[in-house]
Amino acid sequence: MNRKQHIIQVPDVKKVGVYAIHNKFNDKYYVGSSVNINSRMKSHRSNIEKLNGSNLKMDEDLKSENDIKNFEFIVLETFEDFEITDLELRNREAFYINKYDAYNGYNVSSRPPTINGYFGDNEFLRAEKMSYKNRYCCKDITKMSNTSLLQRYSKMLCTDQKRENEIFWMKHEILKRMGTRPELEKGENMEDMTITEIARLIEGLRSAGWEEKKINDFLLYIESGSEEFKPKEEK
Repeated sequence: MNRKQHIIQVPDVKKVGVYAIHNKFNDKYYVGSSVNINSRMKSHRSNIEKLNGSNLKMDEDLKSENDIKNFEFIVLETFEDFEITDLELRNREAFYINKYDAYNGYNVSSRPPTINGYFGDNEFLRAEKMSYKNRYCCKDITKMSNTSLLQRYSKMLCTDQKRENEIFWMKHEILKRMGTRPELEKGENMEDMTITEIARLIEGLRSAGWEEKKINDFLLYIESGSEEFKPKEEK
């Protein structure tokens, strides 16, 4: 079976990102974003090669096969899985719309990207499709105390059923807090320890052979002072 010969080539970039459709003849742009820009650009190409653009503005410049040859696809920016939230991606799309004056090109000004999100604003994106139950919103993690965050992260690393997206964002949040050295949340008993110091404490206990439950109980003891979680002398 012969593959269809396409008039326009699509970059083989299967990542979250921002892309453009550029008319080389009149220098007009359409800017869009997607969790998988390769798949989205192929969808655009299918329509363009049928002389059916993304909207009526583009249709005006698609009257014949010769017009199709004027168009090219450009990758503007890409992101690794779980690197960017839906809202951040749409903001990057808005940036490039302004940069390439795309509202005077093929984008429609009545539909700015910041109102068109499919995912939750704070949801981190990945190129591979995920079932709804595996999608994870970062806002729950950003609200965690330093201690709770590290406890949860330590536990997730040791579980047999790892949740890749949750672990990735937890690591991202931990590194962010280490870089900014934020104050611990009001009311924490570990108020004199930075997240970097708590992380070192956990790593030290793990290196000493402590199991995950024992580490978590010890952190709970430090935080709450409850005798229930106080380490017991090993016989």
